[in-house]
Amino acid sequence: MNGRLKVRAAHVEDGDWLRGVARTVFDRYTGGLHRWALDDDDGVRRIHLGERAGVLAVRFAGRICCVKLFYDDRPRVTCLNRLGFSKARRAFESGLELARRGIPAPAMLGWAVDGKTGLALLVTELIADAERVDLWIAAQGLTEDLVGRLAGFVRRMHDVGVGHGDLSLRNLLVGRRDGGLSLWILDYEDTMFRKAISRRRRLRDLHHLHERALALSGVEDRLLFLRRYLGDAGDVALWAEDLRASLRRHPSKYSRACSPEGGK
Repeated sequence: MNGRLKVRAAHVEDGDWLRGVARTVFDRYTGGLHRWALDDDDGVRRIHLGERAGVLAVRFAGRICCVKLFYDDRPRVTCLNRLGFSKARRAFESGLELARRGIPAPAMLGWAVDGKTGLALLVTELIADAERVDLWIAAQGLTEDLVGRLAGFVRRMHDVGVGHGDLSLRNLLVGRRDGGLSLWILDYEDTMFRKAISRRRRLRDLHHLHERALALSGVEDRLLFLRRYLGDAGDVALWAEDLRASLRRHPSKYSRACSPEGGK
């Protein structure tokens, strides 16, 4: 604890730097859902300001990082934050476990809690030349290569015992590396880790991903995803039917037209 600021740095020598980053962000948050006192020339740049969290690029002491501030200021949540049970801490610990399991995610730098407000934030590396997959597709289109890489990434994640819980194109980054596309996972504070991920858990992640891909993909894209995810041994028709059934049982605003048409 440093005054009213509690921090945990991934590397001890970064403690003072992390305190400076955290104070820079907390001082610019003015309350409410996403009200900020920001000037893009003062070392803080907006990446995404949403209803539940704000994501910023921060330059401090010659280093650039990514900061995610969780807005939830309900008394129960801020109390848990002060006690060390924040989403920021969960995300930090999940990010470290993802690295241990070989799943690409931005490198963890630390987390912090403002003892005065009870708000918490996560600090990671900034992958400046990558973009959210949904924004990438909207700008450049959905290619067979990207579908295959997405399928391979999700399959690898599941095969090493990682279940995301909120899998969507918004929660994946894509960028070019060594002439090809690379992916990184985001929003992992509620990720689950097991020795093995069950078929039911896999279907839950695929359901979430499919229903939120409606506006950016077609039936053939989603069938291609399943074929690449399952490989030669998979029964695409059976998995597609199970996904259709899941979408029918749990309809949402996304799911009316995004059920994969199996058996093709």
